Amino acid sequence: MSAFIVSKEHINYLIQAAISRRILGGSDASRWFHAGEWHELRPGDSKRASQVGQMLWNENVKSVATRYDEAREDRIFAFSYNHKISIDPVQVLKACHCLNYQSCEHETWEASEAYAFLESLKSDTEHALPGYDEAQWEIRAA
Repeated sequence: MSAFIVSKEHINYLIQAAISRRILGGSDASRWFHAGEWHELRPGDSKRASQVGQMLWNENVKSVATRYDEAREDRIFAFSYNHKISIDPVQVLKACHCLNYQSCEHETWEASEAYAFLESLKSDTEHALPGYDEAQWEIRAA
């Protein structure tokens, strides 16, 4: 499969998921750890949302440029909230996997803040799956 630059809508969806009540649950911000410090994204902070979106976009562009050994045009990413989008945990996980796959072609991907953000979003999303809270923590013989 070839690498490609995901759409602006794809990045927007991930950002909206990260700050949605469906994924955040009772938390007041999406948080991830990178380079020895905690980073966060809070609902309503459009400036920070655009910065995080730009970070994700840049890593995706870097990956495609590395994969095809060619320069890619820099694009400016600006977050725009879409109230019509429904945040579905399964779709969020699939979108995370897509961006991860499209961004992994350069050797520093797994050390990047964008990677740390996606890993945190995936973890938060797994906890938002229906039935997660009711599932047993440990499986034992009856």
